[in-house]
Amino acid sequence: MLSLLETGVETVKPDIGKDIHYRDQANDIFLTPPVLARKLIGEVPISPGDTLCDAFAGVVGNQPFFDNYPKHTTKFWMEIREDIDAFLRKEYFDWIITNPPFSEINRVLDTVDSDNDLQTILEDFR
Repeated sequence: MLSLLETGVETVKPDIGKDIHYRDQANDIFLTPPVLARKLIGEVPISPGDTLCDAFAGVVGNQPFFDNYPKHTTKFWMEIREDIDAFLRKEYFDWIITNPPFSEINRVLDTVDSDNDLQTILEDFR
């Protein structure tokens, strides 16, 4: 397993979500290094034919999760800066693997946890 230092990711203080949420102007653009995106995707038990969505993908040309989804899957992406707002969409996906905006983290968790799948995933990573 890669450590955060090995992935090139800097650690951030634990209350970063609160700090971002209460800024006058939230800056939710924290790009995931492709090596970390690949590692996280590799931890998900994806099956051939699964549908995957990067709900907060980033702009075209810089989508580290979407760009690294396995080829044997059906892939979708959304990005509000590309006029595709994940909060307004109602499609079903087998997996949503993404880097959500921290200023909207409660809204994100309320949206994806409607059937408790998120809780199962979080318990697996403890």
